[in-house]
Amino acid sequence: MNNRQRAIDQKATAYHEAGHALAAEHFGLKWWAEIWPTGEQPTVFDRAFIGKTGYEKTTRFKLCVIAHAGPLAEVFRDRPEFDYYSEGRWEYFEAREDFFESSPTDKSGILGHPQGWRACALARKLILTRSKDLEHIAGILIRKGCTYSYTWKGDSV
Repeated sequence: MNNRQRAIDQKATAYHEAGHALAAEHFGLKWWAEIWPTGEQPTVFDRAFIGKTGYEKTTRFKLCVIAHAGPLAEVFRDRPEFDYYSEGRWEYFEAREDFFESSPTDKSGILGHPQGWRACALARKLILTRSKDLEHIAGILIRKGCTYSYTWKGDSV
């Protein structure tokens, strides 16, 4: 397995799940997040890691914010300046090729509220203003593979 590609996939997956977790944390929801290796050779179509974040039942709007936060955090990992996303833009998800490769959970959450643009703007703001928390959660996921709403703040990376 290409170790460089494996590390890239692990980091991308960790940031994606950390984005979901950060948004759930913002709303005061209990959450858990984990990532694990797939056992597959990483390619353009197959990642070496996948993940899942769970959280308490919530409103459709909050779910929409949480769903947006995962892909936005993954982009933030590569481009922290977010220079090609203007505040409040929502339509870019439908234009992004990888939107169609998103998990069914992410897709339904992103498209699940009539004011998705507001949810996207809030998710973007959370990631920008709480980037240290995002990086901390992602670091724990890379190191340990899982973390929880009640332990992440005291866990060192």
